[in-house]
Amino acid sequence: MLCFPCDFSQAESNVQKASVDASRTTQQLEETIDEFQKQKLKDIQKIFSDFVTIEMVFHAKALEVYSSAFQNLDDYDFERDMEVRGFLPNYGNLLDLEHVPKTHQPDTYKKILGNNSEPSPSSVPSPAVGNI
Repeated sequence: MLCFPCDFSQAESNVQKASVDASRTTQQLEETIDEFQKQKLKDIQKIFSDFVTIEMVFHAKALEVYSSAFQNLDDYDFERDMEVRGFLPNYGNLLDLEHVPKTHQPDTYKKILGNNSEPSPSSVPSPAVGNI
């Protein structure tokens, strides 16, 4: 025999249990989502914090290098540099032909080719080239 009110109350009881289970599952899911969001935000904060720290270190080092370069330029002694230049051989005016080897002076070409002609590349003595 079937008992309609018994089946109805059992069905109602099952719906009540399912509703409670669904509510509990929904609450657990919401808690899991909240924990996930918190962890995600902490991870993002850590990533950006590390990035900013690295950038600050990089720019601090760059500032040190620029400061050192500025200080070196500021401390540059023109007079001392000119004194060092005095130790170098003085060639005078570089356009003065007395410092140019005789084989490379224009008069040499005139003697080889004659007074009115320009030297051709094949008749011009090439300078001695050392091993490179």
